[in-house]
Amino acid sequence: MKSSKKILIFLPFTVLIATIILCAFSINPNSQIKQPPHEVLNQEKTLSKLANILIESASSYSETGSTSKEDQFVKKFVSVLANANTFNYDFPSLKKYNISLLQSADKRLKIYSWQSPYSGSMWHTQNILQYLGNDHQIITASFNNLYEQKDDGTGPSPILDKVYKINNAGANQYLLIGYGQISGTEPYNVAHMLNIINHRFNINKKVFVINNKPENEIYVSVNVGEDQDIDEIRKKMDIKFDSTSQRIVYPVTKKAGNNLVLTGTTHQVQFKNGVFK
Repeated sequence: MKSSKKILIFLPFTVLIATIILCAFSINPNSQIKQPPHEVLNQEKTLSKLANILIESASSYSETGSTSKEDQFVKKFVSVLANANTFNYDFPSLKKYNISLLQSADKRLKIYSWQSPYSGSMWHTQNILQYLGNDHQIITASFNNLYEQKDDGTGPSPILDKVYKINNAGANQYLLIGYGQISGTEPYNVAHMLNIINHRFNINKKVFVINNKPENEIYVSVNVGEDQDIDEIRKKMDIKFDSTSQRIVYPVTKKAGNNLVLTGTTHQVQFKNGVFK
């Protein structure tokens, strides 16, 4: 009987200990306690060194015009993010280099961004995309390498500061909205549709119907006069998206002499049957 009583007392205690152990080692991608693999931490150190070299190279850019240090950093960052172990890690040490992180509400798309130290009155921005597919495959790319609409294969490099998942059955699509500056007197705002098909990114599909013409982006730019506040103008240029109605509202511009100016009115397009119109 004494032995039986000991067993009755012992069993609940072992269950409790087992439960604690399981909880402590359970895999939770959102857990802040879980440590990343050692290889990821090593990659972060490498990226941090390359980012530091990139920042230091800005001092000689005016003489050399070389962007090789940033090209090297971008290439390495894209390859590092292709490792599935990095998706639940945000590389906190890179924040000191002003590298920010934007993430979609569904937690599938991450965008690391920074303004190039080579920027002048024209802003150059880098955006690195990392996407976790439904099949748990990782897709990565430099946003600036996705342009196809320009003759030289490039387009404006905006600061992407908004991302929205588009409700479209059977399709993986995100609306990306950003802003930038062609010169100290020409700010712009832009919207792109990011399509993910066959494990590849695409921003070149013409899904925006603007003035009855299909376009692959919504692009709003103006010329700011000497007596105008560029920050105030930029606020009025904001492109807005309502996730419930899937409607984009953007400001309308017009020609005034040789300049583009805001009219004070807006236009709106709504997503339907695969396009915004």
